[in-house]
Amino acid sequence: MRAVLRGLVTGTTTPFEAEDWAMPWVAAWDPPEMDRARWRALTTLSGAGLLVAPDELLFGPDDFAAWLRDFEDGLELDGVLEDDAERA
Repeated sequence: MRAVLRGLVTGTTTPFEAEDWAMPWVAAWDPPEMDRARWRALTTLSGAGLLVAPDELLFGPDDFAAWLRDFEDGLELDGVLEDDAERA
């Protein structure tokens, strides 16, 4: 999850790739249990490629950087261990 967020920030992952990666979990009938930070990141990533016009994304690099910070801050608030955070 962190790798997808970092990819958005660095430009190595497109918003559409991030959406495709997140959607199976978000759309699952019975999604796996996970901490709040991970679920929030998944639901946010599932909308990374939203468009406001045919060729204009709703979110951009500043948003992606904020999402990464929010995810990392959320892991700390949820008490996720650093080892767990690296796997995220």
